[in-house]
Amino acid sequence: KNKDDKIDLLFTNSIKNQLPEFDSIDAGRQVFNFHLKPTSPAINKGVPAGVSIDLDGKTRGTLNLPDLGCYEQ
Repeated sequence: KNKDDKIDLLFTNSIKNQLPEFDSIDAGRQVFNFHLKPTSPAINKGVPAGVSIDLDGKTRGTLNLPDLGCYEQ
């Protein structure tokens, strides 16, 4: 890739300067649970994008906006 090539990148519906409040992340013990805590600022901050179910098989955003990430609260 040419170092002078421009990259068009747009971030929408992201949370800035806030912790996402994942359920449990412990890199030392290699525990990575990316479900959101009930107090997460990522809840109902997504945009419907044609993905109707999360990785647990739960329906996404039927009454509200979907959550950010791969799991619906």
